[in-house]
Amino acid sequence: YRRVGVEGRQQTGLGIKQAAIAQGVKIKPDFILYKIVGPGKTKQIQDHETIIVSDCSKFDVVPDDDHS
Repeated sequence: YRRVGVEGRQQTGLGIKQAAIAQGVKIKPDFILYKIVGPGKTKQIQDHETIIVSDCSKFDVVPDDDHS
């Protein structure tokens, strides 16, 4: 995992990904963002969805392999 800074506590899924990309994380804007909400538990965050983040917030991103 890599720490990424964002401006403000209220963020969209796309905003989080864009901040990560700007800080050198090797992801693309179409990757799927997940917030880690507990041991082995994640919640998908949509690009347009607004969430509250904190210093303790953790996320994972995976490529969108659904090309249907």
